[in-house]
Amino acid sequence: MKGDSPFIHGILRRGLDALEAAEAAFERRRYALVVSLSQQACELSLKAALRFAGIDPPRQHDVGEIVAARARRFPRWFRGELPFLRESSELLARLREPATYGSPSADRAPAEIFSDPSAASDALERAKRVCALVTRLIEASEKPSDADAGSGRI
Repeated sequence: MKGDSPFIHGILRRGLDALEAAEAAFERRRYALVVSLSQQACELSLKAALRFAGIDPPRQHDVGEIVAARARRFPRWFRGELPFLRESSELLARLREPATYGSPSADRAPAEIFSDPSAASDALERAKRVCALVTRLIEASEKPSDADAGSGRI
């Protein structure tokens, strides 16, 4: 499937917007928000990749396993990134709840749980890489191949 679907572009754009917001939150040292937005960027980007592969994305936060299970539907270079994509999706989905809601039972706010920048930095770097890989996947499908474009030779 080509990456020209309005859904694919729309959901990827939302993922990239979440990534931009995560970067801004990191600059403001809002580490819990960084983790939450990084998860959202990862989730939305991977859902764009699923749709690219002709799969309706499920309504769940961790879709890494689904992407990995459909490996044959992706180009070889993207398949090589699947372990990272799956791991990142799982990790960020796990961190999403405490980053968004904190721990009510322990009476801890998200900012208290994520007061150290290390988890936020890791989440942001993972989201950047996921978004870049999915963007490459979709943009590469839109470029005419050498056979389509012609070689320019007579």
